Amino acid sequence: MSQTRVLDYLRSKVARLSAPEVLEISKSTIRDLAKDGLMEDGKEDLLQAGRLRAACDLLGQYLSSELRGLLVKSYDFTALDAHLKTIMDEAAAAIPVNTKGGKKTKSQSSTGEDKKRKPAKGSQGVEKLKK
Repeated sequence: MSQTRVLDYLRSKVARLSAPEVLEISKSTIRDLAKDGLMEDGKEDLLQAGRLRAACDLLGQYLSSELRGLLVKSYDFTALDAHLKTIMDEAAAAIPVNTKGGKKTKSQSSTGEDKKRKPAKGSQGVEKLKK
């Protein structure tokens, strides 16, 4: 079969899988779309692009990496990618940055405490054998 014919066939499968009746059977897919903020009102175009990407990802699990790449490249996900990037940037900005020396993290405190620890006591069996 020719590559264009295979791609047309895969695009028809993606169109069928991205239909709301089919895709919304999976609760985890719905949660992923909602987590990305695509289920809100006024974002129907982004929601459709998100459904297409989810269908491509679902179908792409069964394809070679070459075919999966061709299938994903045949769609325009630039608006969706921009939306997801802004969400990630907002989430990164919402995380407070600790500039003060406050509490030490576990990795910082463990390096200094290793020198202060006493040598570990052997097990009871080892102690009995020593006597």
